[in-house]
This record gives sequence, C-alpha cells and structure tokens, in this order.
Amino acid sequence: VNAAPEARRGMAGCGDRLPAGTHTDAGAARVSAALTSVRELAPHEYGLPKAAARLTHLDDVRELLDPRQNPAAFRLCQGAALASEAIPALLGLAQFGCRDALRCRSLEVLAQLSFAHAGGAEAIAADEGVLPALHAALGSSSPVQLAGLQLAQALAAAPAGGAVTTLAPALAQAARQLLLGGAAFEVLARAALDVMVSASFHDAGAVAAALPVGMLRALVSEDQGRPAWLPADPLHLLACGLLAANAVAAPALDDDGDDALTRQCVAERLASGQFVEVFHVALDAAAGQAEWPQGSGVYHSQQRLALAARRLADLGQHRRLVGAVPHLARIVEMATDDRAGDAALTALLILGRDVACLVALLGLSSFRQDVLGPMCDAGDSAPAVSLASYLADVEGMLQAAQDTLHATRSFVPHAPSVRSLAEVFARLGPLDAEVGADRLLGALGAVPVGPRSAVLASLSGSAAMTGFTFQDFARYVYGTPTVLGWWPGFMEDAASKWSAVQADWAATDHALPSLADVLALFERGAGDKSTVSALRLLEDIVPSLGFGMDSAAVEDAFYRIRGQERLSLSEFADWLGGLYSGAACEAAEARAHEAEEAARVAEAQAA
Repeated sequence: VNAAPEARRGMAGCGDRLPAGTHTDAGAARVSAALTSVRELAPHEYGLPKAAARLTHLDDVRELLDPRQNPAAFRLCQGAALASEAIPALLGLAQFGCRDALRCRSLEVLAQLSFAHAGGAEAIAADEGVLPALHAALGSSSPVQLAGLQLAQALAAAPAGGAVTTLAPALAQAARQLLLGGAAFEVLARAALDVMVSASFHDAGAVAAALPVGMLRALVSEDQGRPAWLPADPLHLLACGLLAANAVAAPALDDDGDDALTRQCVAERLASGQFVEVFHVALDAAAGQAEWPQGSGVYHSQQRLALAARRLADLGQHRRLVGAVPHLARIVEMATDDRAGDAALTALLILGRDVACLVALLGLSSFRQDVLGPMCDAGDSAPAVSLASYLADVEGMLQAAQDTLHATRSFVPHAPSVRSLAEVFARLGPLDAEVGADRLLGALGAVPVGPRSAVLASLSGSAAMTGFTFQDFARYVYGTPTVLGWWPGFMEDAASKWSAVQADWAATDHALPSLADVLALFERGAGDKSTVSALRLLEDIVPSLGFGMDSAAVEDAFYRIRGQERLSLSEFADWLGGLYSGAACEAAEARAHEAEEAARVAEAQAA
C-alpha cells in the first residue's frame, strides 16, 4: 500500500488512476526556489519565529508535490525537491519548528516527496535526522503525530533495500505505542497500523515482535474479537491481512509456544475470512494502476501485492489464488518497474506448482506468446526465463501423459484423468521434479490405485523404485506397450463394478463410499496381502460401516460368498456393492411397511 488511508485522503480526486506527473515541468522552478529558501535557515534558527515565515513556501511546495493538485507535473516537482538538498532542513523544522503548523507542513512535504518516489524515500531514510524528527513528532500534539505517521508510512511504503529497509524496524517501534492506544486515538491508531503493514514488507519478523501477544490475532478477527477502533471495511481487512500474512510467513524469533499458537490461529483466520477475496479485488486494481476502493485515492503497490501472493501460497492458499493468476500476468505486462514485474513472475512460478493455477497459466496463451516470449528472447529477465521454462516442461509432461491415456483408453475407460494424477503428484512435489518411490507409493490410495502389495510386486527389481517423474507415474498408472499399467492390471475391473453400483444407487441411511474408500477398506482388511479374508469382513469391515450384523442384507451378503475364504479387490467391490444394494432394498421395504401401517392406522381412525 503506497500510503496510509488516513494520510491518503488528500490523494482523493486524482481519478481512478495515478497520474504520470511528468507531462510538464511547470512548478519545478517554484519548488526549487521555495526549498532553497528553507535550506538557507541555519540549524539554530529552526526553532525561532523567523522560521515560521517559511510556512508559505512549504504550503506552495506541498501543493506542487500533490498528485491531485498538480497531476501533470508532481513527479518532476519531486525530482526538483530532491535536487534542492533541503531534506536536512525539513527534518530540522519537523523536529524543532516553533509552531505545530510549521512542523506539520515540513513532515507533509517530506511525505509527499516520498510518495511513490524511491529516490526521495531513500534519501530521507538515510538522513541521520529522520528518527529524531519522527520521535519528536510522535511525542507531540495529535496533528503533528498524524503528520509524523504519514511520513513514516510513506517511507515504509518504499521498495525494499538500502536505508529504508534498515529503518523499517525503528519505524514499527515508533508507531507501536500509538497503535496500542487505539481506543483513545482511533485515527492515529489506524495510521500507525498502516506503518506496521508497510514495514512488515521490509522486516516482518521485527514487526511481529513489536506487536503484543494476541494483537495479531485481534487484527485479523472479523467478529467481536476485532478492536473497536478498527473498521471491518475492505481496505482495513486488506491491510490487516497483509500484515498477518507477512508476520506468519516470517521465521519465528523463538520457540515460544504462544508464538506458534498465534501463528496457527492467524493462518486459520486468513484462510477462513474475507481477506483472500478482498486481496483479489485489490490485486486487480493494482494490475491496472487504479485506485481501490474507488474514490479512496489509495493506490496499491504492484510489487507488494505480488509478494503477498507468494506469502499466501506459502501458507497453503494456492487453490484460492487461481483468480490471481491473470492479475499477476497483467502486472508483468504493465509493471511500473522491473521489481514489480519480477515479483509477479516469481509469484506466478510459485502458484504454478498448484495444478489449478497451472491450468489457468497454461490457458493464458497471449501472455505466454506476446509478453513472456519476448522477455525471454531479450534475455534480461531471469524470472521470465524460469517461468517460461517451467511452463514448457510441464506442458510437455501433461501432454505426454494425455497421449499415454489416449492410447490405452479403450482398455481403461474408468481410469482417472491426467489432471487427477497431476493433483496427486503435486501434493508430493513439483510436477517437473522427481518424487521418491516411498512417498509416491504412500499416496497411491488417493488416485486410487492398489492393492499396495500388488503394486510393490510389480516394481520388484525395477530401477523406477528409486523415484518417479510425473511421466513415469502416468506410464505406470495407465500402462504402455512395455509397462503393465497398475490401473488396467489391478483397478479397472473393480472400478467398473463400483461404477455400476454408483449408477444404480439411491440415497439411503448409508452413504455409498467412493472408489478410493472402497480401496482403503480393502487395504485395511487385506493388510500386506492382495486379498482379504471373509473373517476380516465379518469381524472388522462390516461393523466399521455401521451395518447391523443381524440384518437381512448382511446375512445375504455373506451367504453369497459361502465357502470362499478370500476375495480379490474386484471380488470385494462386487461383494460390497451387493451389501449396499441389499441394505438399500431392506430400507425401502421397511419404509413401505411403515407407510402401509400408517395408512391402516389412519383408515381405522377415520372409520
């Protein structure tokens, strides 16, 4: 976020997009002359009445640096202000000025100089007078405190690196007390919160440490646990969510149990609340360099929201960020600087590890051809090359897997889709990497493929046991002319029978298991064998499903396998389907009997 909501109310009126501010140099000379006059003051004169005469000059400069007042030239005026070398004098007036108005105006000019101007923010942050000026401001009257927070926020909103990042922990500490005094000074508390949010993009660990235990949980609360001074409007939901995402993703400063519990609680609230939806809207606006919310004058940093997308992905929110993919692609295309573009490219690469996000990325054909391609050809963007290479490799793997399935489809009509296989594989590692055999075999139940003992036997002595690429995985599941596939070899018959059961199923008191559940039940009964005993069905499987052991359906099911000691997976699926069908018929007959009894009673009462 480029500036605090309270501080940015003066930005409103710029229109829905931040103006370029470079169409003319009108006013630049006035800025230079005014700040030259300020710079001529000697340090010992900052607190004298004569310094107050510069207030008119500062009013003029503030107006010329304001995008609303000077949309055509404010950026060039910022350059003129920086070239005037008046930063030490402005900081001196901010600290020692004889009137609150003079101190406020000096702080506001410094904030305007820093607004979306990395050079200005860096020069101010590097000056030794910045912290004394801020400490003096935050210990003064409310108007001066607010102006001080506006400057702190403008500095913290600058890109990471250099003096600004070094200063960020001190900015967070300076804002801490005003944040904690929220109930008494709501405007100041909200402005202090925005300082914390922006500082967290520089040093999230230090900012998290500056917050009391429980404060972070309260900030992301959307119910009665939320501080009374903190609105639950979209802008503040976004700000609190960004702070929380940064803090939770930061390395823990110690092994304190309360810290771990807080992080877990905050992550859960981010996942279940409105933050991600609000984040999508803000990211869309940032991609188009538009203000959000409309009419607020708030312009969100493309780079920071791209970084936030990475943090959310680290917290396991990939699937909820599918809608962020086209917005991040637009940021790459329309980035205001290389840092924003690189951050968006890196975020897309991380999101692309999720299959749903990957599918969305692969579908952006014009972005890949018209934006990513030329960036790779130019050779000056390593993140672009990494993303393009990943997409090309994974697209080839998915297509090869699809070709394998197509070649065997007539033999495996019930086989899972390539995307389903990709979902299983991606839970274990990147699609373009190799996954250890033990980990992959442990996840086969999710495909579902089994029995496990049969799969292991099929791999006995095979070099593939050391690890699987996604292509290996697809070949072993679907089969090839040289590989007996697990699905045609072990699953197709059972899947076909269970599909027929599902097709004829009507809802009853017993929920019909999925094919994966059927396999899990079989594996539970079979143990390390490829068949399950009838005794295990009687003593374990049937009781676990909630069937009455004296029911007609259970008696009939066991009658059908009398004399058969062990069942294969296909036979088990057939037997289990019969059990569920028998239970459904039994339940239907019971309901019909109850209806007949009710009708008979009603007829008797009527007579």
